[in-house]
Amino acid sequence: MKYPSFGFLDMDNYKTSVAEKSYIAQQYPDSKYLMRMFWNIAGDFKSVDDAKKIFDNFSEKNRSNGFGKEIGSYIKLYSSAFDNH
Repeated sequence: MKYPSFGFLDMDNYKTSVAEKSYIAQQYPDSKYLMRMFWNIAGDFKSVDDAKKIFDNFSEKNRSNGFGKEIGSYIKLYSSAFDNH
């Protein structure tokens, strides 16, 4: 459990928190632990684009399995809702 803080967003330092998570996901794109922690906070982001920035740093394999599939569906659903306006 190298990055326990990955599972929560620091709303007081939101942009920094998103940037840190994006960087960590980029460093460990195949981490199932990080994907699980990301799943816990996927609905907490201020915008779906912020969640997508982090999600896109995970490997295709990680995005297409288990929690990754659920998060991908969530992002796609909310992105398409905004695209229609």
